[in-house]
Amino acid sequence: MTESAVPAQLVVPELLQGPWSSLIILTFGAELGFFENRLLSQLSQVPLRVILADGEQLGAKFAEAAATGQRWKRANRTYVAGPIRHQRSAHAKVIMLTAEHEGLLVVGSGNLGHDGYASSGELWSIFRYHDERPGHLPEFVAARSLIDGMVTRDLLDPPVVELLGDVWGTAAWMPATGAADTFVRHNLARPLIEQLADRVTWPVHELVAYAPFHDPECAALAALIARFSPAKVTALVSKGTSVDPEHLDSVLSKVEAASTEAITVEGHATTYIHAKWVHLLGQDREVLLSGSANLSRSALLQSAETGNIEVGLIREGAKGGFASIYEHLVRTPVADVGEFGLRIQPSTKKEIVQPDHPILLWSRLDGRALTLVFDRFDHDPHAGPELSVAIGGVGLKYVSIQFDGTSVKLQLTAESAAMVTEGGGVEVHFGDDEEAASHAWPYQLGQLRRRLERTDRREHLTRIGRLPDKEAELIELLHELEQSLIIDAATAWRVVKPTVPPPETDGESASISWDDLDWERVRRDPRYTGYLPRGRGHGTAPSDIQLILAAISGRLGNLGVFPPMLDSDDDESDLAREGGIESAGNAEENEDDTEDEVTRRTLSISTKGRMAWNRFIKRYTLATQDDKFLEEMGPLVAATNAAIFSNLLEQLADNGYADAHRIIEAQVALWELLWGSPMGRGGVLETVAEGEKSEIAARISGAGVQAAAMRAMVWIYDQDLDEALSSAVRDQLRHLIVVHAFGLDEQLLQTLDPLGSRTPTMLAVLAEIARTSSQREQDEYVLLPLGLSRFAARWEVEEVRRSRAGRIATLKTDVLVVREHVPGLNSDGIRAALGRLAVARHLAGLDHSYLRIRFAGNGWDVGIWDEGSDKGKLLIKSNDERIEGLALDPPWPDWLFVLNELQDWAGKRRPTRVVA
Repeated sequence: MTESAVPAQLVVPELLQGPWSSLIILTFGAELGFFENRLLSQLSQVPLRVILADGEQLGAKFAEAAATGQRWKRANRTYVAGPIRHQRSAHAKVIMLTAEHEGLLVVGSGNLGHDGYASSGELWSIFRYHDERPGHLPEFVAARSLIDGMVTRDLLDPPVVELLGDVWGTAAWMPATGAADTFVRHNLARPLIEQLADRVTWPVHELVAYAPFHDPECAALAALIARFSPAKVTALVSKGTSVDPEHLDSVLSKVEAASTEAITVEGHATTYIHAKWVHLLGQDREVLLSGSANLSRSALLQSAETGNIEVGLIREGAKGGFASIYEHLVRTPVADVGEFGLRIQPSTKKEIVQPDHPILLWSRLDGRALTLVFDRFDHDPHAGPELSVAIGGVGLKYVSIQFDGTSVKLQLTAESAAMVTEGGGVEVHFGDDEEAASHAWPYQLGQLRRRLERTDRREHLTRIGRLPDKEAELIELLHELEQSLIIDAATAWRVVKPTVPPPETDGESASISWDDLDWERVRRDPRYTGYLPRGRGHGTAPSDIQLILAAISGRLGNLGVFPPMLDSDDDESDLAREGGIESAGNAEENEDDTEDEVTRRTLSISTKGRMAWNRFIKRYTLATQDDKFLEEMGPLVAATNAAIFSNLLEQLADNGYADAHRIIEAQVALWELLWGSPMGRGGVLETVAEGEKSEIAARISGAGVQAAAMRAMVWIYDQDLDEALSSAVRDQLRHLIVVHAFGLDEQLLQTLDPLGSRTPTMLAVLAEIARTSSQREQDEYVLLPLGLSRFAARWEVEEVRRSRAGRIATLKTDVLVVREHVPGLNSDGIRAALGRLAVARHLAGLDHSYLRIRFAGNGWDVGIWDEGSDKGKLLIKSNDERIEGLALDPPWPDWLFVLNELQDWAGKRRPTRVVA
């Protein structure tokens, strides 16, 4: 939706209501008093509030505040007031409000202040975005590109740049780049006049232009006339217009039909008209340029490289489409501009004189560390004036000082740090020279980000390292995990389309719906970006993923996770908090009732809670096999989810909060995802690119996933599993034992059991699981390589002659009788079958010292292995050929060798009991 607001209809403060997450204001002048007294109360529920103003204008405001004793205690503490350090004027006027699924963009002519935001002399245009009505997304992207462009040109202070990352994180729907077709235009790369010319491909009949400021030679107006060759020109002026009348007459004299008209606001004749526009009219089309640009060289004719920073709107419409901007104006012809009293207003831009001392550009407070950044700083410990810092006239004390290029870092005492935390500008002196003072309002990113944390705080995420014992809290943790993680495609769907139910997981229509999912939009969401590695500087709020991983590894303290500090001295109604205050007496009276209620709540949701966890686990299990989801989200997300679920599944199993078979299915799927499967699927840790491998390995190691897998196997051993799940566990364990990326070795076992007392038992359990096989599996292992089904043979008890100690004895033994014919059977095939039979019986815990396979379908062919025979251990009769004396050489699996070696090592390592 676009609302082209005429000046008399718009009062900006009325637009700012709503559940917004962030606010950015671009302005030339910044009346911080108006912002704090008029707007801040309306914006109390908006966590991030950023004002970016022209550096010279904002610097003058801060200097005035310092000189008059104004503290501006909220500046850069509960909202940001940052300079745009441009060589010319940073003149753009933009208001952007964002939330998770919507945004409001206001682009126009007014500066931050009463006259700019609450006057009828401005011209604004409004754009609205919602995920379900995304038509004006390009306008938001264009506004963001202006801000990002200032970042890339190093025009913003680094702390502001950091905080802008959080702002964009609250509006993942807004990409950094987008379509070029947008109403909103800026001049970072191209002058506005060139962009205006791109839209005008037809003859211009009339040019109507107004701005409160012209350049002294009226060069901008002359350039417009030269560029578009209008048949008629109307120059609008007001009593406050800054223009040289002689140059204006000279420029207009070159047009056959030219006139000058004075404008006033109807009913408000004294209102200063600060709006700006260039209106080009053709036979049946019109184009209007409005926004911040005056009729000056630096605004219209130059890019930001040599001119101002400007933003405008270029809109095209049918004839008469922009008549509304004139409806509230009274237009009066001016016969003689000289007699009208027009003149060039003197420039307010002061000549910058470089002082002899360093100038403080900006500062930031992180805990007790106060960083001061100067325009230049040559530190000489043996010479030069002493540096002193004060706030509110009180000197700050510090315990250490560090110099790094143009920055100085002071480690303040607790008392001095508390003074700075309360807000206000710091004053820096060099020696005793009062004129050598400069000021800055420290950026307090910790305070600023805590406002954002309060609106979206996860109360229970940090408890994932040790699950709550109250089931109601456990369910709350589940809800927070669902809000923080992207575990499957349904989660991704809800990120992009929160009001539209996800499609079903099967069927042709479902696949079409999933293909329509905007995965790029998912990757811009804070839930996704929270998975990405990022540094943890002072004051940087940890992501949900960082909190979860730190809680699992027991390192929350490294993140500096502490209860949020309240802004007790703020007059504004700060972020609302749920809950009230009751007296201690009432609390005691209600204590028993509260405990009863908790008990009732716990009992009533027990089954419901178990089902909820089961569903959550099942969704994750299915997602580990969803190739499309895994491809779009990438290996880092997959591995991080695995690290989190490894910890979660172990605790759910230990506490009995979910069904065992659901937990085990998820554990097997998790192990397969990370380390691959025996069926040939590559694991994340084997296939990931080198650039991400170290980060993934660190997260897996930090969460102790390998150790958790070993403990899980011991737990699984005691569970009653069906044959299919039991086989899946066994096969995956066999794979993990030998895959290098898993790393089952002495080091892992020592980490699990430093004393070595439990290692033999643990390895015995692993061996028991790995050896498990059914009779069907044993038969198939032997027969399938021969091209036979397990029904092609049967076990029979036969009397056989065996040589022992020089004597022949007749004994009864089990014989595998293959009844079907085996094509191409030879001695090598018989020997291989005997070897497989030896392995199968060994793993089943059966005697394999004597093996006999009789191939009845092939006549008298037989294979015999007799380990204790006096004559020869191996005897093969095939096609009337008799072979003796060869070694059997069974195909012992690699995992068996690894386990045997580890069991030997563990047996030697087992501590011996010393009896006194």
